[in-house]
Amino acid sequence: MGHDTSSLNAGGAYFNRFFAPLPCAEEFCLWIFSPQDREVSIVPSRIFFALALMGVQALCAWPGDAAPLSLRDAVHKHRHWLRIGNMDWKRTGAQNAVWFDTFLDEFETPGFTIRDEYWKTVLHTVVMLGKHYHLFYQNTGFIREEPALEIVLAALGEKSREVREIAVKTLAGECYRSDLERHTQAILPYLAAATLNEDEWLLYGVLALSDADRLKAAQDRGAPVEVRARVGDAASEESLISAFEKETDYHAMRRLARKLGYAGTERCAAALAKALASEVVIRSQVEDRSIRGDVLLALGHIYQTEPLFTADALFLTQNSDESFDRYRNREEYLKDVDAWIKKKFHHAAWGAGEVWFVRYNNTPTVKAPPPKR
Repeated sequence: MGHDTSSLNAGGAYFNRFFAPLPCAEEFCLWIFSPQDREVSIVPSRIFFALALMGVQALCAWPGDAAPLSLRDAVHKHRHWLRIGNMDWKRTGAQNAVWFDTFLDEFETPGFTIRDEYWKTVLHTVVMLGKHYHLFYQNTGFIREEPALEIVLAALGEKSREVREIAVKTLAGECYRSDLERHTQAILPYLAAATLNEDEWLLYGVLALSDADRLKAAQDRGAPVEVRARVGDAASEESLISAFEKETDYHAMRRLARKLGYAGTERCAAALAKALASEVVIRSQVEDRSIRGDVLLALGHIYQTEPLFTADALFLTQNSDESFDRYRNREEYLKDVDAWIKKKFHHAAWGAGEVWFVRYNNTPTVKAPPPKR
């Protein structure tokens, strides 16, 4: 009776996948794991040789000091991903999707050039596809696809100031913190600490900085207050929280909520959680909005993988309570948020009054025509 070879078959599959770029990879794997009369013979020298080759291949793949990709090269590298992602958007009939499809066709033409203003459109489209913005109820507010992230990173090195600005704002506000930490060393060369503008400061503050750089940023009066709070300045953190808790104007409170969400400290998160019970609203002829929706979004910048504060909160604030209820069940959502807040902060989420987020006013309704007789 032969030996159980399932684990060795799995090992062979691994080697086949690892050496896929090599010619005759399948024959190589059969050489390593060579069946003989229903038995399996593994030659130790062959295993050693294979491991040595794996090491050599890993060293060859090491990025080292390779030059970063240009925006054009990054788009070319990920053109297939872009085309596939654009298919769903193009099915909606969106004219920008049709334009982008044409761009991808012409982009491969030798000598093709494009003005900076169109590169801005390309970059905005890449960000949208990377966030799944065009897919129903899939947008979390953050780039979820590595190809999109790589293209945005490449845009940091562009000569066009406007293209670079889009890249900086996107990285600072529309990317997962974990991704920015992974790419910190690639981003830092584009940020000269002595000449940072506000958007660049916001990007700098969410990177994986050294303790010395964090301390320096916390003491820099030129840095925005939310950056200083994020990197450890207790006075800046206190000033933000105090101003937020005293504010009663909707617009000012929304701006402060965003700053607290950026700062992301435990105290900032606790202040936002308390504000879910706030009665601050803004009313207009078209719609009424509660600050609760903006607080949910701010919490989403702290707890970026929590759907309650990302995909759910975005869909809710971009529509209305009535529309949200059709797809998510509004009462169930309120209970879910309340349970999450109680578990994390040990208090109820909502106040004693009626809880609502977005209400449309004076919305015309079109009655269905009477049936034909």
